[in-house]
Amino acid sequence: LYGVATKVYTIVKQVFNAAIGVTIPRLSNYANCNFEKFIYLLRRMVHITIVFILPASLGIILYKNEIVNLIAGKEFQDASVTLTLFSIAIIFAVFANIICNGILVPNGKEKIVLNAAILSAIINMALNFIFIPIYNHNGAAFTTVIAELVMMLYALLHEKEIAKELIEVSTIIRTGIGCVVMGGVYYLLSVIGISHHKQLFLLGIVVCGMFYILSMLVMGDTEVRCLMKKLWPMKNA
Repeated sequence: LYGVATKVYTIVKQVFNAAIGVTIPRLSNYANCNFEKFIYLLRRMVHITIVFILPASLGIILYKNEIVNLIAGKEFQDASVTLTLFSIAIIFAVFANIICNGILVPNGKEKIVLNAAILSAIINMALNFIFIPIYNHNGAAFTTVIAELVMMLYALLHEKEIAKELIEVSTIIRTGIGCVVMGGVYYLLSVIGISHHKQLFLLGIVVCGMFYILSMLVMGDTEVRCLMKKLWPMKNA
């Protein structure tokens, strides 16, 4: 059961971290020679991450049963709770990666990253002894959430001044509204039987994603508009 949820968790986290990793060399260069560009690039990275990781996490939570059924079959439905916990851990893990590899390492603070990793590992192991005997695979997933959160917060506390410049409240509000729209579409699809249909739930995921993107475009999110222009460039008349 734990392995089923871990597969999804690992794949989604690797996709986001890979996208972030492409930008790390540029951040390292700017950190040494152009602080304004360093902050600008970091702000864009955080913006894009918020815009896409929150709906991705929500989508996993909404379609957890269908995802488990697709990957492993109905006999592994108990893994859906584990997958829900992992979907939360993904958020903390990805932002921890941004802070550690996007801010701390380029500024020569590798020791803080190491300390954060050690502290996170110790807490994870300690909590495993407490929660796994009681909650089994769900206990292991819960300790992963706490461990990822601890690593993110530890790193954040050592770069809180820079972090304040990166987070835009308007981005969080727009993303939150977009997620509400996405949840509403999911509910409507559930009513007509698409969301939980064995063959059609993938269509439901696409529809929910489309309405989320549309809502972000309507609200004027700059990064989503930029992405759409790159994907579908307008031809000059």
